[in-house]
Amino acid sequence: MRALFNRVRTKDPTWKLAGFIIDNPLLDILAIREVFQCSVLICFWRVRHAWHKNIMKRCSNMETRAKLSKALGQIVKDICKGFGAIDSFDKFMEDNVNCRCFMDYFKAVWYPRMG
Repeated sequence: MRALFNRVRTKDPTWKLAGFIIDNPLLDILAIREVFQCSVLICFWRVRHAWHKNIMKRCSNMETRAKLSKALGQIVKDICKGFGAIDSFDKFMEDNVNCRCFMDYFKAVWYPRMG
């Protein structure tokens, strides 16, 4: 990625990328942000699918699964409408420590990619 960025900059030193859209949420978002110095947008369907898959895999209790799914959906909805903030995910993790396996996954995979 750095080579691509440098090559474009040699052609036009004023070039700056406004944003980067990716379909695969498991790509190294931090590296993209570092190289291109821009925001990275992730396909939300893929994110939601990954969350659902891991909730089903890591939480055996149906009520807990429903609660986690609903809470994550509400947080994203609030953020999209301008009512919420990234801090909402901190509260989500505090409120749902009872499903440790999913919270460990969420903290390791998703939390570093936010912001």
